[in-house]
Amino acid sequence: MRLNKSKEYLKGKKGFIFDLDGTLVDSMMHWRSFKWGEVGLEEVYDVMRGLYKEHIPVKRDSLDMLQVFSELGIKCCIATATRSSVCSPCVDRVGLSPYIEFIICNDDVGKSKQHPDIYLEAANNLGLEVSETVVFEDQLYAATTAKNAGFTVVAIHDEQSAKDEAALRAVADDYITNYSELLE
Repeated sequence: MRLNKSKEYLKGKKGFIFDLDGTLVDSMMHWRSFKWGEVGLEEVYDVMRGLYKEHIPVKRDSLDMLQVFSELGIKCCIATATRSSVCSPCVDRVGLSPYIEFIICNDDVGKSKQHPDIYLEAANNLGLEVSETVVFEDQLYAATTAKNAGFTVVAIHDEQSAKDEAALRAVADDYITNYSELLE
């Protein structure tokens, strides 16, 4: 397997920054099930910690895609809003760890994904320029932030963000329904 030649925007890219929830793992249904405002973040993290450890699955074709990227020498990392201590057990359990250089979260940079800091720091930690890096996101606000910061952006379909598909398609350089579209 190799990168799909029709995906011109991937040509010459050396690093890929992946969101985690809804992008590499199917967890957004759980995040969206909470009655935010009635429960606090620490309570949510307590529940999510258990789900990450035992139940949340990897998205289809994620592992195959990451293996190909690794074989091609493309550096990959995770940039997530979720605390690393909460989501790391899932990353390990589903087999993403061998392909990921590091996990960086909002807490590490002190700002949400409404600011580009997490993506800029991730690219810097990969030792790459923005122009050499692709960001993969499922959320419109995060994809918009990365795009406005100069990154090439690939939006990945997730049922939980399907309502924003048209807007994601307009913001991102590409919109894919699964990772097999990047490979041939």
